[in-house]
Order: sequence, then C-alpha cells, then structure tokens
Amino acid sequence: MMRRACIAIAAIGLMSLSANAECNIALANELNTTPLPEIASEEFDSKITERTDGALWSIYKNKSGAIERIVHTDYGESGRDIHRLTISDNENYIITVHHIYYLAPREFEGSSTHREVLDHYPFCEAQLDLPPEWDEYDKAYPVEARKAADFFFKSEEIKPQLKSAGITPPTWK
Repeated sequence: MMRRACIAIAAIGLMSLSANAECNIALANELNTTPLPEIASEEFDSKITERTDGALWSIYKNKSGAIERIVHTDYGESGRDIHRLTISDNENYIITVHHIYYLAPREFEGSSTHREVLDHYPFCEAQLDLPPEWDEYDKAYPVEARKAADFFFKSEEIKPQLKSAGITPPTWK
C-alpha cells in the first residue's frame, strides 16, 4: 500500500512540472531523466556541426516502434553539445540543450568536464509551456526555446523522421 502511495505521489509530482494542467509531459519528464539505452534504434552522421569532430543523430524507439527520443551530439576537442527531443506524444515533448565544456582539450592527460549548462524547454499541445507572466521575468528563455525547437523541426536531416512519427512542430504566440 505504501509503495502505491509513493508511486502515485511521484506521478503527480512529474505531472505538476507543467504550468498547463492539461499538459501530458509526465512520460517525457520520466524519459528525459533516465539514461539513454546503450544502443540507438537508428544512427546517422550529421552535417550540422559547430565543433571539430563531427556530429551524430541517434533515434531511440520504444518496443512498439514509436520514437521516444531523438538526440543530436556534436563532438569537439574542447567539449560537446547535446540536443535532445523527448516525446510523450505528438504534441507534448521536452527539448533539452546540454553544453559540456572540457577543462583542456580531451586529448590532454587529465582533461575532464569543467562546466555543464543544461536548459529544458517543455512543450504542451505544441506550445512552449510557461506561466502567463513569464515574459516579465526572462525574455531570453522563449527566444532560446525557439532556437532549440528550430534545431529539430527545421533540420532537413531529421524532418522526415519527425513527419513520419506525426510530431507536431511548436506554434508560437
């Protein structure tokens, strides 16, 4: 009984991460915080790169074959950038942008991660999920969210997979 109560409380907590009560991003939140499977369902090289060592698209599907996560990793000697689209359903998803900076170029002995920056952008019903008063606090956040969304939804490299999965691009107010 206690275990069920804890699970119910955890589920309510995940669902409450949204400013929109109707939003169903609980699955995306759960997937976003769990490690990626060791092997992607599909991988291919990317021409979209700002770093020196190339980039890779990785697509992760669930057991029924639906896309759950799409990850773009851009590798470099001084760090890497990871863009992740985690999907609850075709209109509810989270985009994260993770910048990892190394202390020294990775080829140097003793090089390690020096700094990490992680931004989360939840989308509910294909709209950025923010409280109505958010613009008064941080005008840069919606701008960065649009860049993160455009990274996926305007990329010719991944557009066919998004379209075939029926993932709705964000709409902007």
